Amino acid sequence: MTLPGAAGLDLKHLIDHGLIATTESGAIADKDNRRVIAVEKDSLAVLELQRSFPGLKILQSDIYSRLHGSSPIVFPTGQGKDPFIAAVINLDFNDSFLFRNGVFPILEAVVKIATLQTAQSPPYDWTLLLTVQGEVRWPGDTQLAAQRFLAEQCTLCPPYDQGCKRLFGDPLYGRINAEPPVAMHICERVDQQHILMAFVPAQIIRRVYTMGWRVEVTHNLRYGGEAGNTAPMATWIMDFVRDPRAASTPHTVLTDGLGTVLQGAGRVTEDGDLVLL
Repeated sequence: MTLPGAAGLDLKHLIDHGLIATTESGAIADKDNRRVIAVEKDSLAVLELQRSFPGLKILQSDIYSRLHGSSPIVFPTGQGKDPFIAAVINLDFNDSFLFRNGVFPILEAVVKIATLQTAQSPPYDWTLLLTVQGEVRWPGDTQLAAQRFLAEQCTLCPPYDQGCKRLFGDPLYGRINAEPPVAMHICERVDQQHILMAFVPAQIIRRVYTMGWRVEVTHNLRYGGEAGNTAPMATWIMDFVRDPRAASTPHTVLTDGLGTVLQGAGRVTEDGDLVLL
């Protein structure tokens, strides 16, 4: 399942690498037209996708609506849940990691998808690709709560703590671990991206390990924002792996996941080069 946008660059890559077969006319082959489902709410983007990828299954809808919002007790059922039971989920958002109505909607969407995956019999390992704008626009009390959350994870998991020290640098790391709230929204753009790189996957790990998922963060990258003419972005690849230890030693599953958050942290340069931090 993917949120491809009008350009559908991820779909083009899948086709170019032979993962999705096409006919001589360029349409997606019948045998593969169920391998990928696109969710797109913008009608013009839907038309562009239909033109570029004939045969692609497209659900014209908002992903939050398909998940029935952030409610922890209302979920899609029947065929409505099918798009979220996939080996790969690509959530490429144009939004920042916003805090709204007492929750982070993007976080709640990921947790609901993980819950749907857990309910399968048996549940299978799956991979999440997540991209958000790398800006922090949270109210002061949310910033303070995020700061305390980061500090607590540093205490729980030494590899995570070491990664934060390396990623943030001494000044920001010291401010994160101090009580006065950090005015994250006026930090440098790079610092805001770094905060999200540490915060978002750790939040996901904390929310899903009790479901039996060990999350391994294989890529944790930032890009854009440095030249002033591109939006700052943060992006992750996370593997959700079933771990039977969650029933007996859940803390181990939690800290193992946290230890992977910043192991592959890096940035993508304007030239497309990958630089590990």
